[in-house]
Amino acid sequence: PKMPARYVSNVRFHPTHPNVLIATAGGTVCFFDLAKAEPINTIELHGEIYGFNLSPDGKWLAAGHDDGTVTLMRNVVPSALSMSSGG
Repeated sequence: PKMPARYVSNVRFHPTHPNVLIATAGGTVCFFDLAKAEPINTIELHGEIYGFNLSPDGKWLAAGHDDGTVTLMRNVVPSALSMSSGG
């Protein structure tokens, strides 16, 4: 999928759901459903994202930014992801 930024800075598979997270240089993290090949949720963060990762349980997101700050977010998994996890 095409992302609305100059470039994609990072891509990560969600550790517990069949989804991929894509971070852009513009500060956006998009959740994509792999089965449907469509976005599920978008999180707007500040500044360029140089790196990001999810906790092993997928409940925390950490993102490092160009200004030296780190964003920590809890419960970033949309409810639609939680319900579709199967298992």
